This record gives sequence, structure tokens and C-alpha cells, in this order.
Amino acid sequence: MFQVVYVIDDEVAICRALTKILDDVGHVVECFATAEEFLAVCERNFRGCIITDVNMPGMSGLLLQDELKRRGVSLPIIFMTGYGRVESAVQAMKKGAVDFLEKPVSPEQLIERVEQALAYDRRQHQLATAARKLNERIAYLTPREKEVIKLVAEGRTNKEAAKALGISFRTVEKYRAGAMAKLKISSAMELSEAAKLLIDSVTE
Repeated sequence: MFQVVYVIDDEVAICRALTKILDDVGHVVECFATAEEFLAVCERNFRGCIITDVNMPGMSGLLLQDELKRRGVSLPIIFMTGYGRVESAVQAMKKGAVDFLEKPVSPEQLIERVEQALAYDRRQHQLATAARKLNERIAYLTPREKEVIKLVAEGRTNKEAAKALGISFRTVEKYRAGAMAKLKISSAMELSEAAKLLIDSVTE
């Protein structure tokens, strides 16, 4: 799915201005007057980023942020406000907003922040895709291979894993090699990263 910049602001003039600026540099933009309108069409697989006002009629930008998190929507959010409330900015950033801009914002600043947010979205999508593929591959590991992976995630060496499992060093090496082949990884660092990523699945 291609990336879209979702602008949520009750001021029509703001929506039009942001759309023109971003459209001129090639971004796809969709505007919504309220958070409720956006939530009515929002899906978990949406890609891109959100630009939203903090203070809007009905659901505020901060409440929208909470609702998106509850729904499992991970779109990066850029907050805008004409009030410059520091406490709102701090609260939004603590909850995961990627940026906070004060109106009026310059075209150059807007474009820069949007492109940063879209780059962040691409990175998160790549990580999620990699995690999903690894989780699919974990199903092919044997119970003993999963145990070895779990110990790797804990930082154990092959020797320590062998002692913990009551098996030989060479047997641990065999299980470790088998797990790496099934997970399609080739280095100890990748194995450690995969193990940490999949630790919840491994311990179920």
C-alpha cells in the first residue's frame, strides 16, 4: 500500500494550504475535518503519516492518538497547534508522536517533517514485515531448537546453553545451525537479534 499524508483539521483553509504544499512536492494527501471522520475510514494497514491539530471540535488530537494506539494503528503523528501549549507537546511526544509544530508552519519545515515521518513509517513497516516473516519461520523450529534460541536471546554462549540443557556442546551447535538455516540467517548477531525479536513466541 502506498503512503498517504492524512491531514485532520477543522479549519478548511489549513487543510487546503497543507494539501497544496504537499501535493506540489508529490505527496498524496487526504483531508478530514474531524478525528471521528478519519476513524470512520481508518484501517490498520494504512501507510503514511498523520498531521492533526491538537484542539478540534469533538475528539481532540490527543484523544485520537490514544484511540489509534488502542486500535493498533501505528501511523506516525505530527501534531500542529496555534496555541503553543508546551504541556500538550510533552504529552503527545511521550505517547509516541514524531513531531509537534506550531502554526503557522513554513512550507519548508512542513515538507521536511513530513518526509521524516514518512521515512519513519517505511522503517517501521520494514521491521514489522521482517518480524512477521521470522514469526512464520519459527513454526518450523523443533522444541529443542526453540530452547536454544531462547538461551541465545538471554545472552548464553553455546557452552552455557549446553550446560543449561544438559546436552553436549556439539549438540547445541547442531541445533543452533539448524535454527539459523530455518530462520534464513547467517550470523550470530542476526541469530541474537532474531531470538530477541521472537522471544515471546519462543516462550509460549
